[in-house]
Amino acid sequence: MEPANFKQLKIINALIECGNATRAAAKLQVSAATISYTLGQLRKKSGHGLFNRVNGRLIPSQAALEMQAKYLELAELNSERKEITISTDAIIDFLYGQAESKADENSWSMRFIHMEPSTEERLNKLRNRIVDIDIGSRLPTEPSIVCAKLLESELCVMASQDHSFIQDEITHEEWFRCGHTRWLGDVATLVSMIEGLDLSGELMADRTICYESMNLLTLAYVCSRSDHIMLIPKAFIGPLSRFYRIKAVKPPPGLPIKFECFYHYHRSAKERVKSLRLSQVFADIASGE
Repeated sequence: MEPANFKQLKIINALIECGNATRAAAKLQVSAATISYTLGQLRKKSGHGLFNRVNGRLIPSQAALEMQAKYLELAELNSERKEITISTDAIIDFLYGQAESKADENSWSMRFIHMEPSTEERLNKLRNRIVDIDIGSRLPTEPSIVCAKLLESELCVMASQDHSFIQDEITHEEWFRCGHTRWLGDVATLVSMIEGLDLSGELMADRTICYESMNLLTLAYVCSRSDHIMLIPKAFIGPLSRFYRIKAVKPPPGLPIKFECFYHYHRSAKERVKSLRLSQVFADIASGE
C-alpha cells in the first residue's frame, strides 16, 4: 500500500485531536470536502475505515493512531521549538524546581504556566498543543492524550512549627478550634485528587475558613506565620519546610488519607517528556530524597 503523504497525515492528526471533521477543517483552514476526500483516498488505500463515530465523536482506529504517530514524528523533525510548556499549580512548579533530579543535558527547556481551572480547558490546550504537559487531577481518556500517575501521597495537616497548641497530632476539638486555609481550585478537580473527600461532611463543611487562595504556596506561607492549618499531601511538606516553618501533623480520624496526582501529555511530546523523568523526580520528593 502506498504510504500516506504529509498533508494526509496532518489531516488524520487534526481529526484525532479535534474529534470531528468540522473542527478539524476549521483548525487546518481547509474545506469539509477536503477532509472527506482525504478520508476517502486513505480508505481506498487501506481497504478499511480509519474512524468510528461514537456519540458524535470520531474514534480513531489503530491504523489512524499509527498515522498520527508518523505525522508527529515528521513534524518534530521539522520543528525548531526547543521549549516544553508545563501547565500546573504553583506548588508543583516549586517542588520540581527544588528536586535534585534534573532533565538530561540535551533536553528541552521548561516553561511553567498556570493551570486552567476547568477540565475542558485543560484538554483543549493539550489537544491543540498549547500545553505539552498538564499536571493535576486525572483527565478523561482521549486517544491523543497520554495519562500517567505522577505522585501518590498520604494526607496530613500542615501547621506552623511554632503553632501555639498543636503538636504531632490534632484532635477533633483542635481541628475546629483552628482557623483553616482553603485552596480555591475547581471542586471536581479537588475531589478527584483526594480519595474519599466529602466536602459536605462535618469535618470539612463546619470548619472556619480564614484565608483562601488559588496558590498553594501562598497558603503554606500563611500557615507558617499563624495558627491556621491546612490539609495537604505529606510529600509536599519536606520541600516546603526548607523555606517555611511548617510541620506535618497527623489528621483527626474521619478525614481522607490519600492524594493522587497525574501528568498528561500529547503523544507528540513523548520524547521530551521522557527526558524530563517526571515520575522519578516526584518519587524522590515523596521519599524525601
